[in-house]
Amino acid sequence: MLSFVPPTTICSGQTATMRVTIGGGTSPYKITYTAGGITVNRTNYLSGSSIVVAPGSTTTYALAAVVDAKNVSIPVSGTATIEVKPKPATPFIAASDKTIFCAGESVTLTSSQGPVGSTYKWTPGNAATQEITATTSGSYTVQITSNGCTSNNSIAKVVTTNPKSAAPTIETVTQPTCSQNKGSIALNNLPATGTWIINPGAILGSGSTTTISGLNPGNYSFTLTNENGCASTSSPDVTIITPTSLLIGPILNNAAVSCNQTSYLLSWDSIENAAGYKLDVATDGNFTSFLSDYENKELSNTTSLNIIGMVPDITYYIRLRAFDGCGVSQYSNIITALIPSISTPIVSLITQPICPESTGSATLENLPSIGNWTINPGNIIGTGTSTTISGLTAGTYQFTVTNDNGCVSIPSENIIINSQLLVPSIPVLNSQTIGCQSSFIQTWQASENAAGYKLDIATDADFTTFLTGYQNKDLGNVTADTVTGMVSNINYYIRLRAYNECAITQNSNIITALIPSISTPIVSLITQPICPESTGSATLENLPSIGNWTINPGNIIGTGTSTTISGLTAGTYQFTVTNDNGCFSVPSEDIIINSPLTPSIPVLNLQTIGCQSYFIQTWQPSENAAGYRLDIATDPNFTTFLTGYQNKELGNVTAETVTGVLCGGTYYVRIKSLNNCGTSLYSNTIIVKIGTTGIERNRIWLNLQSDAGGRQMLLGYVTGATNEYDKLYDATTTTINTDLYSINNGRNYNIQGRAVPFDIADVVPLGYRAITGGTFTIRIYQVDGIFVNQAVYLEDKVTNTVHNLKNGLYSFTTAIGTFQDRFVLRYTNSSISGKKGNTSKDINAETKSDLIIATNANQINIKSTNEVLKKVAIYNINGQLMYENNSIDMNSLFIDKIKAQNQILIVKVTLENGKISTYKIIL
Repeated sequence: MLSFVPPTTICSGQTATMRVTIGGGTSPYKITYTAGGITVNRTNYLSGSSIVVAPGSTTTYALAAVVDAKNVSIPVSGTATIEVKPKPATPFIAASDKTIFCAGESVTLTSSQGPVGSTYKWTPGNAATQEITATTSGSYTVQITSNGCTSNNSIAKVVTTNPKSAAPTIETVTQPTCSQNKGSIALNNLPATGTWIINPGAILGSGSTTTISGLNPGNYSFTLTNENGCASTSSPDVTIITPTSLLIGPILNNAAVSCNQTSYLLSWDSIENAAGYKLDVATDGNFTSFLSDYENKELSNTTSLNIIGMVPDITYYIRLRAFDGCGVSQYSNIITALIPSISTPIVSLITQPICPESTGSATLENLPSIGNWTINPGNIIGTGTSTTISGLTAGTYQFTVTNDNGCVSIPSENIIINSQLLVPSIPVLNSQTIGCQSSFIQTWQASENAAGYKLDIATDADFTTFLTGYQNKDLGNVTADTVTGMVSNINYYIRLRAYNECAITQNSNIITALIPSISTPIVSLITQPICPESTGSATLENLPSIGNWTINPGNIIGTGTSTTISGLTAGTYQFTVTNDNGCFSVPSEDIIINSPLTPSIPVLNLQTIGCQSYFIQTWQPSENAAGYRLDIATDPNFTTFLTGYQNKELGNVTAETVTGVLCGGTYYVRIKSLNNCGTSLYSNTIIVKIGTTGIERNRIWLNLQSDAGGRQMLLGYVTGATNEYDKLYDATTTTINTDLYSINNGRNYNIQGRAVPFDIADVVPLGYRAITGGTFTIRIYQVDGIFVNQAVYLEDKVTNTVHNLKNGLYSFTTAIGTFQDRFVLRYTNSSISGKKGNTSKDINAETKSDLIIATNANQINIKSTNEVLKKVAIYNINGQLMYENNSIDMNSLFIDKIKAQNQILIVKVTLENGKISTYKIIL
């Protein structure tokens, strides 16, 4: 029989004991059994002996065969089942915080969750909860028991508890003193080993004692953190106190004061333990206004000071305090200091000796107003603020004044008394040799005792008619005078007198002066440069008839009364002539030599360009130009050029279509004019910026040509222009030669910009100037924009002709003159009524709206002069709608490329006021 020793229910990982009881046969036995389908053989088995098994799950064991020692099969049977229950999974432990901490702290350890109804067992401590609080060091594990089965031990969680240090104890306290304003505290009971940190201050150190220095007054307690990071409790509170000064106020001593001194020697008694002193010097007893640099002035540990910068007659108030490291003392006694003074005498008047007096005098002011005074030298005693000292002989004097207090002033300024004057001697004039000049220097020999001279210059020997400014002219004490204003070929008579304060002398010797002359050259002929010659000439007459002469500028030497000076470049000249005697004339009149018809500098017109690959550059024409050279560069220094536009020669035009430009590009443009005589300077440089959006340009260039010359004009309908004068777009004509121009508001335009959108009904008057009579032609030179396909008509009011310039040039005959009303430029052929291309009128008799409808090719332009257009509908002759616009709200409408050709159309126009007009047109 096969059986199990109880229990027959085990946990996974446990063992069970099985026994087989055999009756009969010879022992030992060989038994065979199955365990969960696996056959197991066991030999040398003794009946009833234990067989230990460890099934991993519930297993049924069945006895299959028994053979005894004699190999005899013994019939036995039996089965038994062992139930195996699973163990819970091995738990793991989670810590709520660090597991190394200081004594008094803790960490929560939590086991992972077991099956419902599980129990827990912690080691050490045998706690039975899922979480525990660990406060001591140890290696903590946990097991979970569920359904009678216990899990394996978890991995141990090691907890380390570090001890705290004891609080520092206060060993000694050193309080601040007045000389040492910081205190210190000595601490002990610190860890003897390892390092520590004391707070506040984060002081790192080692050893069982330390001293904390540099402590300001206040309350302190300290904690200590050991090398394990564990802080102690706080030490006892310690108070660092503020030291108190025991200084007393110093005592100031009075000092003697003398006159006019600017300093004061102050002294005082020394104060024991003082580190220094603070001084105040004020000009009032309340110490609100201080002597400069003497407000709370800090002094070293001395007992005297020389106060500087004091002014006499001002009372100064002085006080002092001692100070040490703890503070300052009370103020000393207050003393006053007044420096007496006396002012310097002022010399207000010096009277020199005048004939016949031999002595002078001096007046002194600013003397003392109170009491007596004494003036020295002279020991002159008196009162009052001024006095005059007389009887001063020739010499230099300085005076001092002494007041009743014995104060002596500084000396006055120098008083210089001159010697008595004597009558001057009669002067002697020096003779002169005078050249060709309008002035000369007259000299004379100096007179003894002279203070000055008086000069006469007359045109007669009796001295009745004087040279202007030279009658008794006072010259001062000099020995020469520059005489001006004299005229050539006149004899002048000269005399002189000396003077001083005593007398004036008789007249000097009389001398005469005659200034020779030479006539001014006369310009009789000016010959201007004519191409190809680049210089002109001038003919001068009225030259000296005797001897050689020299003409300047040019240092031209010659003879005779006339000469021609050649090789004169453009400029302004004046010539003088000098004769053999060195006399030179005044300059001739201006001789202006013009440039030999060099063309004037052209002026470029500014541009506003949209996003396009070309633009048309225009300019105002240059006088005398035969052609132009154009530069277009991509940099302002003109080093990199647009291809084909470096010094491009254009001929005698005023516009050029520039190609090859890029949208968003910037180009720098300049131009110069030329003819057979030369080239002008460059024009203004303009910057052309090609936009990123389009600008509308519709332009026509017209040429007027005859045998006598030609002229070009430009008319354009351009974004930004108006039908008034526009500085950026319009250029008035300036030439006096053959000319063609448009007319607007009384102005003649070589270039005229007009408003967009283009109005096909627009009419532009043209004028022209003919400097010779004969046959002229007008033709289109170039067009762009809408005019590529737009007809352009020239109306001749003299011949009553309308000519389409698109079909070729127009030829006419004219007389010499300027003609303002012969030609009109238009875009419809209005002279042929009722035909294709005409301007139609209202065919509805009851509507009076003043509407104009103009057609050209497949374009229609509708214009209302009084009312706003509201709706337009266009039908063919069969009533089919060809075009419709129900929201116009403008006075004009331009319809381009309508899909109708060579047929009659009906145009229905509705105005803002509700009136309706119907028109018949032919496209």
